Order: sequence, then C-alpha cells, then structure tokens
Amino acid sequence: MAITKLILFLIIAQINSSLIFKINSDSTQCFIDELFADSSMIIKWKIFTPTKKNVNNILQYFTLYVLNEQSQNEVFSYKLQSPKSKTTFSVSKEGQYRICINRKKHKEMKEEVYMNLKLLSDNMDDIDFKDVVSLEDLNIFEKKAKEIKELTKPILVEQSQQLEIENNSSIETIQNTRWYKYMTTGQIIVTLIIGIIQLRNFRKFLKSQHII
Repeated sequence: MAITKLILFLIIAQINSSLIFKINSDSTQCFIDELFADSSMIIKWKIFTPTKKNVNNILQYFTLYVLNEQSQNEVFSYKLQSPKSKTTFSVSKEGQYRICINRKKHKEMKEEVYMNLKLLSDNMDDIDFKDVVSLEDLNIFEKKAKEIKELTKPILVEQSQQLEIENNSSIETIQNTRWYKYMTTGQIIVTLIIGIIQLRNFRKFLKSQHII
C-alpha cells in the first residue's frame, strides 16, 4: 500500500495539461481552466503538420487570447510569432477562464495543421510531503527496494559471467580466424610456387622434344 501511494504521488506530480488538436483555417479552439486570484499560467505551443512542412508563413493568422468566462472580457491577447514557443499571463480575480486559439481565414496552406498546447498554472499549493508519504511508508519502500536488489544479485552475477565467457570466446574466435587466414595465405603461396616450377619443367620438356 505504501509503495502504491508513493508511485501514485510521483505520477500525479508529473501531470501537465497537454492538448493536441487540429485547427482549420477560419476556426477557433477554446479550453476552459479555473484559476485562483493573483495566479499565473504558462502556455506552451507547437504548430506542425503531419509532413513537417514549414508553417512560418501562416503564423500571422494565429492569435492566442484569454477571456474571463463570467464577464467575457478579454484579459490577454498574443499574436504567435514562432511555431514553437511559450508565453505567460496573470489574472487578478479567481474564476474560470477560456484560453482560445484563433486561426484566421487564408489560402496559404491547404495541408492539415495541428497544434500541441500545454497549460501550466501555479494553482497547486505547495505540497506537504509529510502528508503524502509517512516515514513508515518510506521505510517499507526502502526495505522492499533492498529485497529486490538482493534477489537480482545472482542474476547480475550470472549475466556478468556469461558476458565474460562470450568475450573470451569472441577473442578466441578472432585469433583462430587470424591463424586460418595466415594458413590459407601460405597454402596459396605454396600452390603458386609449385605451379611456377611445374610450368618451367613443362617448358623444358617441350624444348627437349623440339616442340618449341
């Protein structure tokens, strides 16, 4: 149970709001998030196409803006200047806010365009680790980790020995291959010498018979 609690905490601590969606020409995509008073949000984005086509020529048609969901007042607006970047905005009042991406109508690109949007806010209060995992839980986790380490020791030793055997076998194979090459080269040289001697003797025989 203690290990489960710790793993769940580590997973939740890493969660960010990440959204991937298609955005067509002359369209708007919006997402609602709740923010506390005097809080900030970092918005990261990446605009791309399935074929990784350059999208710099259409950035002028993209606008990022934020509305107060209750009053519908615009609290932030930003024209995108890079296909991959980030910006930050702050709010003074608590409430729900609509984060929108607008792509104006244009004909510069017919290929489908996608956007990866990450919303990172400082809404989360400082985490009190004492409330998440107790010292007893950590001790149990440490004990289990040591048990697993001890169980894997024989396997690691066996793997190390196997690697050493394979390494020695490889060295022996390389040496045997080298000697085989030397022997083969020597045999070829001897065969050539014997062939040359036989050719000379055959030539002498032909001369003695007045054939050449």
